Amino acid sequence: MDKVKEDKLVIILGCLVLFCIQILGNMVTLAIPSISQDFHMNVDLTNAVSLIYLVLVISLVLPLAKIISKYGVGKFLKIGISLGIISLIVCAISPNSTIFLIGRAFQGISSALICCSINLILYLQLSGEDFGKSIGIVLSAGYVGLALSYLFAGIITYYLSWRILFLSLMLLYIVAFFILMKLDKEWFLKKDISIDYRDSIIYSILMILFVGFMSNLDFGGIYILPICLVLLIIFVWLEKNIEYPLYNIKLLKNPDYIVGNFSSFVVFFTTFIVMYVLNFYLQYALDYNSYMTGLFLLPAAIVMIIFAYIAGKLTVKYDLRLLSVVGCIILIIAGYIIFKMDFIPIYQIFIGCIVLGIGEGFFLASNNKQVGQTIDSENFIDSSSFLFTNRELGKTISLSIYFVVAGLMLGSDSSFDDAVLKLIMTGETMMEISIVLLITAIILLFVMWLRKKYIKA
Repeated sequence: MDKVKEDKLVIILGCLVLFCIQILGNMVTLAIPSISQDFHMNVDLTNAVSLIYLVLVISLVLPLAKIISKYGVGKFLKIGISLGIISLIVCAISPNSTIFLIGRAFQGISSALICCSINLILYLQLSGEDFGKSIGIVLSAGYVGLALSYLFAGIITYYLSWRILFLSLMLLYIVAFFILMKLDKEWFLKKDISIDYRDSIIYSILMILFVGFMSNLDFGGIYILPICLVLLIIFVWLEKNIEYPLYNIKLLKNPDYIVGNFSSFVVFFTTFIVMYVLNFYLQYALDYNSYMTGLFLLPAAIVMIIFAYIAGKLTVKYDLRLLSVVGCIILIIAGYIIFKMDFIPIYQIFIGCIVLGIGEGFFLASNNKQVGQTIDSENFIDSSSFLFTNRELGKTISLSIYFVVAGLMLGSDSSFDDAVLKLIMTGETMMEISIVLLITAIILLFVMWLRKKYIKA
């Protein structure tokens, strides 16, 4: 197969798998009320449906990136897609909540493998200007998946069932697998590097324990914190003293890189929990079915794609940090509107969703470019893996804190059906936390802009 045809197939493969990952990550949120009702889940188990998936993604992406790059990217992508197909079947046929959560755990491992592998394949297969263009195309496919996920999940869950929802993704996974087989090629980044499995295990344990700490503050989880701190110190010390670290810690010496990643964490923290709580409010408080909820949430994702494109054009003329600040300010406005949900009419909540999409679009376009410009091509894999982990960590931590607040207000044995008012109060508490974080991100981004404009001028 000639290089041009290979490149096209790789881009199609990237679009397809990222499209699937985005749909999988968001469709479950909309289907949770139906899943919870079928399995008679309490608050803890309901929140665990998303949490178990996210915690496995963030604990595995960085370690897997190095392992995959040494032993063969295509091989691990095949494993990731195969595991994804198995996980979809497990969730679809699960007889109880335990088996279902095991399926969700498999999906977390599969998504980590797929995301690491496809980034590496794009990086290794394409080069120069082609690489930048292909990343843009693949990211656009991911945005389309995000936009369609709510409507896709709503229609299938309402007219068929949430079990069919999982099975419906299998076809796309199978197509991706056959494209990979047709390529019949293997990619390696550095076959001669040494993989420090000890550091990888320490990192994964650290991330799992940290999420456990954040999720159990109300039940003695604070005692996990000293263990996390000790593991962090050990991990950093080991990473600084080996030739091939799991993550290049020197990248953290760049203030722009740190602020870019922190603001990304904050934005994903905010947008995830806003949509998560709003979905519950629409289905539990307003008695919307999953189809109507999907239709209600769809415009926010569409607007996000449009304004990401507009903001992408503006990045040529305006400073990336200022555009990120604009995005964060718009998100504060959107969150304030939406979390007054029990006091305002439904059309105002809908407007709030549109504003949320505008803010997220502005931020993503500028933030992706800002973080990319702070590192050289040699550190692309470390940087992209860290940024992806950071964004998923934002979702995970927001859900973990929500887990604690919901447990305190509703009680772990309750269900959301029983306490709509407390559900709204929980959402308002999360928005207050989000606003504090967004203001912090705005200040840091503005300081970085001043630093570039006046100190380095």
